[in-house]
Amino acid sequence: AYGGSRVYRGGGQAHGTRTVQGRYGRGATSQFTRSCAGGSCTRNSTVTTNSGRTWTRSGTTTRNGPGSWSRESTTTGPNGGSWSRTGTATRNGPGSWSTQGTGTGPNGGTWTRSGTYTRTAPGSWNRSVTSTGPNGNSVNRTVDGACNGWACRRTVTVTGPNGGTATRNRWVLGY
Repeated sequence: AYGGSRVYRGGGQAHGTRTVQGRYGRGATSQFTRSCAGGSCTRNSTVTTNSGRTWTRSGTTTRNGPGSWSRESTTTGPNGGSWSRTGTATRNGPGSWSTQGTGTGPNGGTWTRSGTYTRTAPGSWNRSVTSTGPNGNSVNRTVDGACNGWACRRTVTVTGPNGGTATRNRWVLGY
């Protein structure tokens, strides 16, 4: 695979193009524009595959005050279906954040997502996110992580809608 990209920045604005080509004629070109002013940033992007299928996305992120942001975006797929998302992030205190989000799919189904992100000690963190789908079923994903200077450990626990649990541990070693 090969590709190339160009990004231009200046004056609170940026725009760029990126092309990625793979084997057998597969690939895509993406273009984006971004502008920021007065505590709000807007981003628009388009991805077009070599076969002509196109996705577009537009969104805005706004700073609502100290330690509080909101975000909204809409994505439209190649067949005209749209997904919309809104969300907020709030700083609860040093090393602690909470998030809330809602999305609506192309068929009108909605999902919600809420989470907390906490630095539990220097080099350690915890993240817990609950997602609820259009049918009312919820899934909780908890991630505990820690780094000790030469390696990082991450433990992910997922609890499904019927109470079943799966846990995965992963170590990443430094050089």
